[in-house]
Amino acid sequence: MLGLAFSSPIGAQGGAPPIADASLRRARALAASGDLAAARAIADSVAATGDAGRKAEALYWSATWSEAPATARTKFIRVAVEHALTPIAAWAQLRIAEQDVELGDRAGAQRRLERLVRDFDSGASAYGGLLLARLQREQGRTLEACTTLDSSRVRAPPDAVELVNQLAYAARTCELMASRAQRAAADSAPAITNQPGNADTSRQSANADSASTTTRATARGATGASPTRPARAWSVQVAAFATLAEARRLASRISERGHDARVTTDRPFRVRIGRFATRADAVALAGKLKAEGNQAIIVEAERP
Repeated sequence: MLGLAFSSPIGAQGGAPPIADASLRRARALAASGDLAAARAIADSVAATGDAGRKAEALYWSATWSEAPATARTKFIRVAVEHALTPIAAWAQLRIAEQDVELGDRAGAQRRLERLVRDFDSGASAYGGLLLARLQREQGRTLEACTTLDSSRVRAPPDAVELVNQLAYAARTCELMASRAQRAAADSAPAITNQPGNADTSRQSANADSASTTTRATARGATGASPTRPARAWSVQVAAFATLAEARRLASRISERGHDARVTTDRPFRVRIGRFATRADAVALAGKLKAEGNQAIIVEAERP
């Protein structure tokens, strides 16, 4: 089912970093018009004269506009290794992983994507998480795939509409699978039956039935109405982790800033803030968090 969440081929390139340099923006226009050679020439010129950050950006785009995959890979590796501390390095890692998939090296792609998702918090890591989750799903590692998708959702740039939609769809599929698994576990639980001649069991069952009847009657009250279900509540989710310790550390830092943060009980361990009666209240908090540079998505709160 999780495979349905991915509408594009597994090796398809995802997203692209913004271009800060004016010369490279002109080069991108040339590339868009089909003149890759001219675009690449400009990028190579910038790479030869720029400072470290500008050089890394130019080298990345020179690789992007290279017609030979081997040449492009060499340049992407240079960006990832020689300019590992620059923001563009994450995008270079993503491009290399995509090439690995196209070349059939899924194990190599997975190792690179795992490092990308672990070490970077950017749009590139969100795109990488989408690809990594697909590889994990191919191996039957569904829980890990859903954990990866949860982490990627809070990293996805809001303006990356297609990515946000794919991640949201995949997350809904994960929730559906979890719900079905819970129902299956409940259905397979052994029923307690009374065996003939077992007086203790019979008395226990009778007492339980009587207590249950009393509880139901109390819940209905004098009017005979059935108890109402708890009202729907909304939360703001800021992260999801594979380990409980990581989630608790983040929740503690958020609580120190005055927010009502908590960690959900099941893997992936999601860090959430508040239980709001209306979605608008959750949206307002999410907007405030995003304005402060944090990641935040609106989710339906789990039952307390």
